[in-house]
Amino acid sequence: MSYYEHIVLDYDYNDTGSGSGSGSGDLGVELEEPCEVEHIMTTDLQQVFLPVVYALIFTLGITGNGLVVIVLGCQRRSKCSLTDRYRLHLSAADLLFVLALPFWAVDAAMADWRFGAVTCVGVHAIYTVNLYGSVLILAFISLDRYLAVVRATDTNTGGLRQLLAHKLVYVGAWLPAALLAVPDLIFARTQEGGEGATLCQRFYPADNAPLWVAVFHLQLVLVGLVIPGLVLLVCYCVIVTRLTRGPLGGQRQKRRAVRTTIALVLCFFLCWLPYGAGISVDSMLRLEVLPRSCRLEAILSVWLAVAEPMAFAHCCLNPLLYAFLGAGFKSSARRALTLSRASSLKILPRRRPGASTTTEFQTDDGEVKYVREAEELIRPERNTLLVSFTDLEGFNQELATTIQEEYYRVYPFLCRAVRNFARDHGNVPLNKEFYVALEDLPTRHKIRELSSMRIGTLVRISGQVVRTHPVHPELVSGTFLCMDCQAVIKDVPQQFKYSPPTICRNPVRIQETQAELPRGSIPRSLEIVLRAEAVETAQAGDRCDFTGTLIVVPDVSQLRTPGLRTETSTRVAGGPQGFESEGLRGLKALGVRELSYRLAFLACNVAPTNPRFGGKELREEEQTAESIKSQMTEKEWEKVFEMSQDKNLYHNLCTSLFPTIHGNDEVKRGILLMLFGGVPKTTMEGTSLRGDINVCIVGDPSTCQEPVPQVHVEEFSPRAVYTSGKASSAAGLTAAVVRDEESHEFVIEAGALMLADNGVCCIDEFDKMDLKDQVAIHEAMEQQTISITKAGVKATLNARTSILAAANPVGGRYDRSKSLKQNVNLTAPIMSRFDLFFILVDDCNEVTDYAIARRIVDLHSRIEESVDRLYSLDEIRRYLLFARQFKPKISSESEEFIVEQYKRLRQRDSSGGVSKSAWRITVRQLESMIRLSEGMARMHCCDEVQPKHVKEAFRLLNKSIIRVETPDINLEQEDEMEEEQQEEDVNAVPNGVNGINGHVNGIDAHVNGEIESEIDSEEDLVNKKGLIEKVLHRLVHYDHILIELSQAGLKGSESESTDKEVVLVVNPNYMLDD
Repeated sequence: MSYYEHIVLDYDYNDTGSGSGSGSGDLGVELEEPCEVEHIMTTDLQQVFLPVVYALIFTLGITGNGLVVIVLGCQRRSKCSLTDRYRLHLSAADLLFVLALPFWAVDAAMADWRFGAVTCVGVHAIYTVNLYGSVLILAFISLDRYLAVVRATDTNTGGLRQLLAHKLVYVGAWLPAALLAVPDLIFARTQEGGEGATLCQRFYPADNAPLWVAVFHLQLVLVGLVIPGLVLLVCYCVIVTRLTRGPLGGQRQKRRAVRTTIALVLCFFLCWLPYGAGISVDSMLRLEVLPRSCRLEAILSVWLAVAEPMAFAHCCLNPLLYAFLGAGFKSSARRALTLSRASSLKILPRRRPGASTTTEFQTDDGEVKYVREAEELIRPERNTLLVSFTDLEGFNQELATTIQEEYYRVYPFLCRAVRNFARDHGNVPLNKEFYVALEDLPTRHKIRELSSMRIGTLVRISGQVVRTHPVHPELVSGTFLCMDCQAVIKDVPQQFKYSPPTICRNPVRIQETQAELPRGSIPRSLEIVLRAEAVETAQAGDRCDFTGTLIVVPDVSQLRTPGLRTETSTRVAGGPQGFESEGLRGLKALGVRELSYRLAFLACNVAPTNPRFGGKELREEEQTAESIKSQMTEKEWEKVFEMSQDKNLYHNLCTSLFPTIHGNDEVKRGILLMLFGGVPKTTMEGTSLRGDINVCIVGDPSTCQEPVPQVHVEEFSPRAVYTSGKASSAAGLTAAVVRDEESHEFVIEAGALMLADNGVCCIDEFDKMDLKDQVAIHEAMEQQTISITKAGVKATLNARTSILAAANPVGGRYDRSKSLKQNVNLTAPIMSRFDLFFILVDDCNEVTDYAIARRIVDLHSRIEESVDRLYSLDEIRRYLLFARQFKPKISSESEEFIVEQYKRLRQRDSSGGVSKSAWRITVRQLESMIRLSEGMARMHCCDEVQPKHVKEAFRLLNKSIIRVETPDINLEQEDEMEEEQQEEDVNAVPNGVNGINGHVNGIDAHVNGEIESEIDSEEDLVNKKGLIEKVLHRLVHYDHILIELSQAGLKGSESESTDKEVVLVVNPNYMLDD
């Protein structure tokens, strides 16, 4: 039957055949006095003790392990935790193991195998597989708990635990157990024994039977005891060390965890160590390492007969140690065994006085959930326990449904339960109030969907915060004294009545987001009341989810008489007069006879609305690249890594981000770098240097300068705000100070730049803003702050946003002959704050017009087919969020290259000519080049800015600041009848028109000196002379830049002068470019 039987039965049937004198069986040695089997194994011990013990182990094992398999097997796959998976593996192995015990019990009781040869082999194989499988799974459970407790903060712990539970448990436990059962298939068989009995056991070759038996005994000791025992001992010792050396909080819970761990280790070794020691001694006897004697063999046979059932009893203790003590398993058992509402109520345990239901809920690693959070409530600033609604559903579905439907009514009882739970796990003050906040509510509602039917229920809404109020006391309950009978009524719930303040609230106002707003509708707003730790968690511009309930509050502001504010006075101690002027004494004093109500929302929890990647903001300051990587799935991370290795990433991101726009590649690149942004810095003096990139697009109508910021960037960026410069005021762009309707105090209401904090603000019609409105955003564009000093409110607010502006040139068409400054209605300070200017001119080009028309037709006819993206928007958002965590440093080589390029820009700006910059080159353009270089390095996930990044940044900046190419001038405008007109480029004249204007007084010497090296023949001289004459003729008669003067005075255009000397002077009305 077992390894114990090999000691007894192999003596007779694995004999070496050395004769009666030897009689040593499979030991292969001669004894002075051969031991009889009856001396070693008595009939009572074999036929009475073993069947009884096996029957008891079978009964307990089949009950406990069967219940675990049924309960965990009924769970949905999505709700099956890692711990539940190990429990299921362990219980399945133990269950199959105990199924083999009835066969051995009958065999031991009757001393005869009556189940056939096939059953003999099958029982031996099942016995071996599940014996080793059960022990090795215990080692995997200890490894999982080690990772969950000791390595909980490592980024790879979650993935490693998943790998162990889903894949390695089969390779490391079940596969070795199956391989170790191969000898049973080879050696296990039935054979006739003495007195006509049939034996079922392993029969080894007779020539070396002792060696075979010893080897398999040592195999059991090594694989079944030593290896898993060492794993258990090491893992649990480290766990105990970590628990004892941790923080001082939660000593009672830690002591309980330490006691449980010690119990697991002791139980394993107490069950398996005696059996392992016995078969180890037996192996040494067979290998002649120990001297053999009948007394030792008799003691060893009895030892193994008792130790083997002790080892087998561990399989019926496993369900108690690893499953039944866990609250998660209790909850699963209730759900699996509950058949009706009545039976469910009977199964739910009654709550003990001073105990909390939460103590019975455990995490995957066996730790009681929410205990650590409850211990932190002892801190003065903490008073709220955050509970997952998913845990409530998993613990008791009926309780979760009741809370969801009757939230406002049961909320005080939930807070009372939190108070009791906190007092059980910490020394909290008796008069301290505690609150509960719920998260992970499955459904989310829009503001427009709220109605009176949802009053009092638990809902989750989403919106964007547009106004915040200061934290101030809220009146909750009051005690009243009857003036007639002097009766005292305590704890009367009050609203808008005088009462000593008990808690603080923070009302905020939210409104529908642009994505949820129906077309043509006005955004609806709702007041949110925040309490406890939720106060000041939402700032203006945040898009958040608010979990709570819809309430109705009296609209007292409507009751007040216009121009009259109701005042309340404090109670005067002594006498009834102190109560006469308190609170709101009635509607008559308010001037109206009707009390109206309005809807509000009482929130217990605030969480960001946005998804994992790119949701709350593109730059999550608290996150790192490693933390973002840990939030991604393996497939998502592989895609991000693949994008980072893309050699054509720059182009592919542009085409994927703007698939419906043809051409304008430079604009796409600039906007892409704006999304990546530069690295914000802070000097030693505390001065902040912005890292956001501002871009302005100037173009003729119909050149796509408006859809780019409005459609693509606003939809892609999770925190983008679109506004029109013509329809927006200075307060609408920055922030407004308004008077609160209830408290009549001044509060700050966020404008577009505040709402776009840590995002992108798209401003259309930027050139049509009033001058005072443009001045208001000077600070926001450079210092990225908004300072307000009005109505007694002095504040400095953050406006860390990139500005993407679109403007039209003066007169509707861009004049190539003028500079950018002359074409746009923007002041010099505003222009210097933009890092990039892109000019879109509507040129008539047959090839370009055909491509644009074809693109537009395809977009209208085949919308889905015409949009070809190499990367999806979600993939770009994930990559963008990951890349923004890099903080590239400028290398020394790149630093020299930046300085050299900046010197070139400054020299070209001071030299004049047609290559002159569109506006003055200042230090801000140097900072723009640095930000663009850092954006390029971020895009390629580099920790260092390389010269190639600076080169691309300089190219973009050069495209932006250089004057648009001036068209060729027709110098033959007076000769319209000539068949072929001669077009000469103005650049052929040294330094161009401005060069001649600047040197009018010495034009002969200047021109001769400049062109002397270019004249090689008389023909060249004639051509140059004719060209200069044509330029001067145009400047005098068409552009009116020069005026001809003679000795008689100003020469008219119609009179013919006979003076030989004519002087050319600059027209006083002409302004030279700076």
